[in-house]
Amino acid sequence: MILSSSMRILHMNGKARTLMALFGEAHELWPHLSPESLPAILTEFCGGLLAELRRHAGGHRWAEVEMRRVCHMVTPALLLRGFGMPGSDGQEPRMILTLQLCSPSADQMIRENRSNGSATAPTDLGRPIH
Repeated sequence: MILSSSMRILHMNGKARTLMALFGEAHELWPHLSPESLPAILTEFCGGLLAELRRHAGGHRWAEVEMRRVCHMVTPALLLRGFGMPGSDGQEPRMILTLQLCSPSADQMIRENRSNGSATAPTDLGRPIH
């Protein structure tokens, strides 16, 4: 999914639509609804991602930002991953949000990092997760 800085859905592919269906019946309408219609966990996640993107905006450091969260509100759990990219106006960032079924090993890795007091963990690309 691609979202604007106002959390308006700009693009949602078929797989995202399928996974969003886990949140309820209104999934077919989500690309056309207001940001308030998004599930609370997605709104909270995107709000945190947007704050980090704005904080890292100087010097194009937005490329360093990646956030992950496991969503247990649905079964099976979903791994939410968020990234940023510059907006077409060069001012406000856009957010890329990926949804994927959470494997038990990914869920366990995130829980272990949190229990060890680590807010960040290396990604498979070697960039920090905020």
